[in-house]
Formats: sequence, structure tokens, C-alpha cells
Amino acid sequence: MARPLSQGGIDGPDGGFFAGSGIYPVQSDLGELAVRLGAPASIDRLGNVIYMRDFRYGLNSSEWGSSGAGEDVHLSGNHSMYGGYTVRLEKVASTSSYSGVEVRTVARSAGRVGVETLFAVITNYPKAKLYLYRYTGTQLYRWGLQWDTANQEVSILTDVDTWTLTGTTVKCLIGYPLLHSMKLVGDESDGDYVRALIDGVEIDLPEGTAVISSSTVDPHLLLRVFNSAGPPYGCFMYVDAIMVTVNEPP
Repeated sequence: MARPLSQGGIDGPDGGFFAGSGIYPVQSDLGELAVRLGAPASIDRLGNVIYMRDFRYGLNSSEWGSSGAGEDVHLSGNHSMYGGYTVRLEKVASTSSYSGVEVRTVARSAGRVGVETLFAVITNYPKAKLYLYRYTGTQLYRWGLQWDTANQEVSILTDVDTWTLTGTTVKCLIGYPLLHSMKLVGDESDGDYVRALIDGVEIDLPEGTAVISSSTVDPHLLLRVFNSAGPPYGCFMYVDAIMVTVNEPP
């Protein structure tokens, strides 16, 4: 159970606050939340936070790493802003391979839902991908945001299941503790993209909706952060936190 907001956390005022797996209401504004997370000023402050997770104590039963073609996902204590573990995503040698961390959380009604992640880029330039999957019980919506950090290009995943370039470029700085943030917001009522931001820069979204398909899977959210689709190879990302918001503005 989280400490009351009037008490200090283990890492300073409220620094020990974190949510476990599942929906967790956060009774504070997002500015206060950003301070507790130790997040950069570029964190988005819209929407109501229902779930947030750092990985200082490792991965729990609703979270896991996934990888392909010899890539690697593991916990690392070297680059966490919390003094504990962070999830290291390693991209070694294959163009089609990936490494990622996935989080599932229950959400019966999401409406306009957002996901945000904080991460550091240590070596070379990855293609950072942020996915939001929304299972409603009858449909599956899949939104995606890709940041090609080497070329500074940003793309979204459209309804024809292809990456489409936006009109926005964002420069990526390498090194720790230079934390980057990516946020993606989708509307489950029509599958539209609502907003996307990288390091506080609002992305100029092209026309397009989520990939939509039929699904009888019970309602929940699936969030994925990937280090994917090289070259360059030898890329490392350190994922420090993931947050979920609902009631996002139009």
C-alpha cells in the first residue's frame, strides 16, 4: 500500500510512492506526481493517472520482457533514477529483432486513454516504440508511436498497419541522467489518435486511426515499450517508468 502523501517516501518526500499491478487511483495533480517520480519537466500533465509503475524492485507478475533473434531484456541497477532496478532493452545485431517490456492492467472503461514512458538512451540511437493496446471485449485497438532517434523522425502506426511519418522531428540526446519521455493518447470510441508528445514536443499527427480488429478478450490495457528495427546496432534503452491516464482532453 502506498504511503499517505503527508509522509515522506524512501527517497525523499513521497519518493517511495509507486503503484503495484492493476488500477490505482492517484489523489494528486500531475505536477505533484512528476515530482514524486523524479520526472523531467517535459512530463505531460493532462489526464487522470490510474496506474504508474517504476521498476526499482524488478518486474512483477503483470510485467515481462520480450525479445527476438538473440536480443536481450534484463534488469539493471546501473541507470535507475530511483536507486533500484531499471529495465534495460538491448538491440544487438538483427534488423528484424527487438527487445521490449510489456505491462498489462485491467481497465473496464478507458475512453480517451494515454500511456507515457520515461527512459534513457545510453549507447547509439535506437528506434524507440511505444504501443497502446486496448481490448474492449469486442474490439482491439492498437496505437503506436515510433521515434527514430538517429534521424530525429517520428511516425505513427496507421489503420493499414504501417508506420507513417509525421511532420515533426525531435532531437535525441544520449547519456544518463538525460531522461526522455514519450506519450501516446488514443480514443477507443473511434480509434482516433488524440495526441502524441516526445520530450514535451507535441507531434503533428497525420490522418489515421489505430489498427482495429475484432477481439473477445476480456477488457484490459496492454502497454509495450520496444527498442526495435536497427541499424544502428548496439543500442541500449533503460526504461524507468510507465504511467497510464484516462479522461484525456479531446
